[in-house]
Amino acid sequence: MWFGNSKETLTAREIASWITETEDHALTSPEDGFTAYAQSLAEKYDTQGRPRKFRTSYGNTITLYQGDFVWKLDVEETAAALRENAQSNTPHFVKPVWSKEGGSLNQDSDIGDSYIEIDLENQKVWLYVDGKEILETDCVSGTLGTDRETPGGVYSIFYMQSPAVLRGADYASPVDYWMAFHGNIGLHDADWRTTFGGDIYRTDGSHGCVNLPIPAAQKMYETVSIGFPVVCYK
Repeated sequence: MWFGNSKETLTAREIASWITETEDHALTSPEDGFTAYAQSLAEKYDTQGRPRKFRTSYGNTITLYQGDFVWKLDVEETAAALRENAQSNTPHFVKPVWSKEGGSLNQDSDIGDSYIEIDLENQKVWLYVDGKEILETDCVSGTLGTDRETPGGVYSIFYMQSPAVLRGADYASPVDYWMAFHGNIGLHDADWRTTFGGDIYRTDGSHGCVNLPIPAAQKMYETVSIGFPVVCYK
């Protein structure tokens, strides 16, 4: 099995070690062994709950802890794939089955080199594809010091719609480009704003979303896709 650049090998000898003889001379099934082996792989390669390093557009490296963008192995399905291939008399490469997929299997950072970067303190947004900067723009995020403040962490785009109507308890805002990445929080255009960036978010921020100028939102919408990483930090 390949995990990024790391290879894991399950040998016939190890599988055989999972089979034991009972008191009445019957042989036990290695069933539990496959599950335990898959669980050990999950403990080694899952990134959920682990800190990850991120190099910002300013050139410094920060550590990120929050968010739901992770690699998470489907232990039962991976065990089933291993068990099925173990029936063969010849070696096989088995593909791990993931319930959640990150961008890279690098243990320090699972984000990869294609992502949206949001600097909440300086109100800046960048878009990178394959390590190349595609877009840089000012933004307005959620109002500072309130329950509308945009959360930090690593997320991913899970829903996109164009056009869309964003609704809350006291508003309904039509937008052209909607890219959700955390609950009802996402990136979108905001034609009701004439300026972006600076200190606007301190007193007149959004309901939690990241407001963008229309051209920037359009370019981003046309570039990203479901699963695209979103990195927010302060």
